[in-house]
Order: sequence, then structure tokens, then C-alpha cells
Amino acid sequence: MRTRTLAAALTFLFACGGEAPPTTSTVRDSAGITIVENDAPAWGPGEAWRVSQEPVVSIGVAEGAEEYQLFRANGALRLPGGDILIINGGTSELRFYDSTGTYLHAVGREGAGPGEYNMMGGVARFLADSLLVLDFGNDRMVVLGPRGEFGRTFKTQPAPGASRGFLRGPFPDGSLLAQSYLIEGSGMQQGLTRRAVLYSRYDASIIEASRNYSIPEPFIRAVIRMESDYDPRVVSIAGAQGLMQLMPGTAKRMNVKNPFDPHDNIMGGTRYLRHLANMFGGDMVLTIAGYHAGEGAVLKYGGVPPYSTTKGYIRRVLKFYYRYKKRAGATG
Repeated sequence: MRTRTLAAALTFLFACGGEAPPTTSTVRDSAGITIVENDAPAWGPGEAWRVSQEPVVSIGVAEGAEEYQLFRANGALRLPGGDILIINGGTSELRFYDSTGTYLHAVGREGAGPGEYNMMGGVARFLADSLLVLDFGNDRMVVLGPRGEFGRTFKTQPAPGASRGFLRGPFPDGSLLAQSYLIEGSGMQQGLTRRAVLYSRYDASIIEASRNYSIPEPFIRAVIRMESDYDPRVVSIAGAQGLMQLMPGTAKRMNVKNPFDPHDNIMGGTRYLRHLANMFGGDMVLTIAGYHAGEGAVLKYGGVPPYSTTKGYIRRVLKFYYRYKKRAGATG
């Protein structure tokens, strides 16, 4: 289960003194890029950088003001003045906080127009004091002002036969480093799925879980699509794991021995959906709310918790559910 809140923390690094040992460096060219290889670390004993034990600032709450509730926070950036920018993927927002973690403002929403995003895949500093955002779902790069003001959009051109690029960072001259993947077989597919094998390779486990726990197959598929997009290796910032993003405590309750085993994860996640459905009288909306926000939050508020992230999660799961249900009806 993916928890409602993902805490984003930026941690300063520190170093200890020490005399660096002599090293030998080899400089070579690789497709026009200079590569420097050292035969040993350039720092001495005790001088290596280490991550501090405690974060300098921590942003994110389980309950409280909505501007501090983070869902699918998949990128963060400290700006030159000390402010912190966080991608809150669940609401398609860029949220700005000051250096102490106090909320300042937010820009963006889900959509395809100017200032709207669909699956933001990274943010970086760009030319001068501008920002660059990868709007992956809309297949474009978005240039923003230092406070998130919309500037312009442009597209990158991947190599022939490759997927769209993932932003890895800009160079000082404005050129970009992007990562692409070669697409095998017939390439991208239209409709709900991008590659048939990606969304069908766990069919046997989904069918078995559906029969064992009387949870509709389209519902299980919708939760998996929303939680992990069918990637069994995903781990959230909060620690949720695998296809159905089970938190360690939930996995233990559902007798999941290995959350990264697709079959084990699907059986445990569906078992938890059955538990929630029983608890909330078969109400699908409350079951989804409990899966996202926790059953305790649903009981506390006597219904869907008043969290924008949970409400958005419910809408998207239901959207996937009805699409999968329609497709199942068409092929049944």
C-alpha cells in the first residue's frame, strides 16, 4: 500500500579532515565527452563525504495542512536562495518551501495546457535562474521562471527507435543530457497499455488473487497500475514496496514473505483489499480510500478523509478501473 504522505528530506553532507593520498588519473575522450578515471579515491582516511544521521529539514506530514501532505513526491531541488522545490506527482504540482520547510506556494495541476502536467519526471536548474521540468506524460520539456512562472515548452528528439528521453540534467550552454531506451518489437501501442507484455505478464497471479478473495480483476489491475505501473521493483520514499506498494507492516499483516516477488505481492495486496472491503461493507470508494490513506483515517472521518491527495488517488484508480472493466467486457 502506498501511504498518503511521502516525506521529502534534503540532507547536507559533511566531511572530516585528512591528507589525500597520491592518485593517478587517466583522461580519455568518449564520443566527444572527456572522461577522467582515478585509480584510487582522491581523499584521505576519514575525509570521505558522508550523509548526516539526521536530516537538516524534513517536509511531509501524515495528517494536517494539505500543503504539507505529499503524494508521489518524486523530485526535489534546493534553489540558489535556499528555498526547496518538490514535485508532488499526486496533484501534478510544484510546491515551494523555504529553507526551514515552511510552505510558500504551489504551481501546476493535472492536464495538458500551459502550466499543467501529466507525470512529471524530474526538475533541474536551467539557463540563468530558470527551471526545467520534464512533463513526461505530455511528451515535452517545460521552462519556468524561478518561482514557477510558465515560460515555454519544447520537445526533445530521441534517437531512431528509442523511447522518449528521461531528463538527467542540463549543461551550462543549455544543451540537455537525457536517457532513452531502445524499444523492442513493434514499439509503442495505442490505448491503455504501452506494451502488452508489461501489463499482461502477471495475469495468472491477478486471476488467482481475484478468485481467492472475490475482488474484481479490473480493480486489482487498477490498483497495481496506480501504485507501481506494473514495476515489481518500485520502492517509495515512505518505504512501500513492489507492485501493490505494500508497507512493511501491511505486508507482515497479510503474510507476505517477499514483497518484491510479484505473485506474493499481488496475493498480499488483494488480501488487504478484501480486508478493507469487508470493513467498509463492500464500498469501493471507501476501500480505495483506506488503501491509500489507511483504514484508521477512513474510520476517523467516517468516510473519505478530507485530503486532496486521497481524493485525487480515488479518482485515478476509478478511472483505471472502469477502463479495465470496459476492456474486459469487450474481450469477454
